[in-house]
Amino acid sequence: MAVVLATLVTEWTETALVNVLGFALLATIAATGIAFAYRWYGTRRLPIGVSTLAGLVAVGLPLNVAAARGTAVIAGADPFHHATAVYVLGAALAGTVAAEGGRRIGDHLACEVYGIEPIPDIGEAAAILGSARLSGPIHLPETIADADGYPVVDRETKRTLEGRTMLFPHALSIDDLESRLVDRLERDYDIGHASVDLARDGVVERLAIGGRRRGSSRTLPPDTAAVAVRADPPADATAGDPVELWTDRRDEADSRRLAATGTLRATDETTATIAIDLADASAFDPAGNGSIASGPEYRLVTRPEMPTAVPDFLAALEAAPETVVRARVEPGSDLENEFVDWVPGRVLLVERGHEDGGSGTELVPFPATDHTLSAGDALYALGTPAELEPLFATGAGSVDDSAAE
Repeated sequence: MAVVLATLVTEWTETALVNVLGFALLATIAATGIAFAYRWYGTRRLPIGVSTLAGLVAVGLPLNVAAARGTAVIAGADPFHHATAVYVLGAALAGTVAAEGGRRIGDHLACEVYGIEPIPDIGEAAAILGSARLSGPIHLPETIADADGYPVVDRETKRTLEGRTMLFPHALSIDDLESRLVDRLERDYDIGHASVDLARDGVVERLAIGGRRRGSSRTLPPDTAAVAVRADPPADATAGDPVELWTDRRDEADSRRLAATGTLRATDETTATIAIDLADASAFDPAGNGSIASGPEYRLVTRPEMPTAVPDFLAALEAAPETVVRARVEPGSDLENEFVDWVPGRVLLVERGHEDGGSGTELVPFPATDHTLSAGDALYALGTPAELEPLFATGAGSVDDSAAE
């Protein structure tokens, strides 16, 4: 009997069996790692097909590398011999079986390490229980509020979001989930601001959205206006540069006329937007019919002055989530006789005596923290809508969002 076994089990056979066992061990390790990571990330068991694929990759990758290099798959065997084919099939079968064992081992280890209670994937009830550890899907509320201090979002966008279900990865903290939800709403639905309150179990308790502020009127200084004219600005002119507007048509004296001076706000091909004095704005009525294309063309010339950082500052304010609201202190309200430091947000300005017609108005910029508010005062507060929300519930009497405009 020993002679027969020695005849059948040759040195080549021993080498093949050892290699097959090595491939099985490699497939087990690969499937164990993948099953462990999958259970930690998704709290579910790794599908059989994925573990089988992992086992085949663990076996096939080194065999394909050997074949690509032109070396023998196993020493002492012709690559096209039937023994090599049996060897490859045996390695693939061993890897597949071993991968299933690795899947079970990795899943068991993950459940023990992370305290996950494994639930059989049978029936709808089991699927619901299996998703109990997930923080998504996130269901938006049926009623969406308006964010204070921002333009109202159109009704169509609200209808699209009301009751909508959004999917997020489960391995997120409440703060990260809230941040990603806000970013997704603002990016995908062109919303200027979104404020969301999440419970510890991931339920959206409140959602408020606000529109994106557009236009440039809110960034213009007092007694100025923005006009759009047909002009070809210099190549080195950028927003914020002081410019001169000269008529492109020569007058009787064969000279161009200076129409106005101002600040370049924006350019669009052959159209430029200039901030000028309000008194000079009436002179820019293109052809009397409001059409820029049919109006006169101007020539822009940059002035020898240093541009300011005001446009960059305004752009930063535009991108910031904070807003400014104006609140009036009514007699008997919670704000009366209150310290400025107790007001939500950051109080930028207190206007006192504004009801006297303006002559007796006292402006207190950046008031001290112990500055006391009186009935009839108007204050301007800076903060996010979530920070300023208590200000709307103080019974101040009137909170005007137009301060942000």
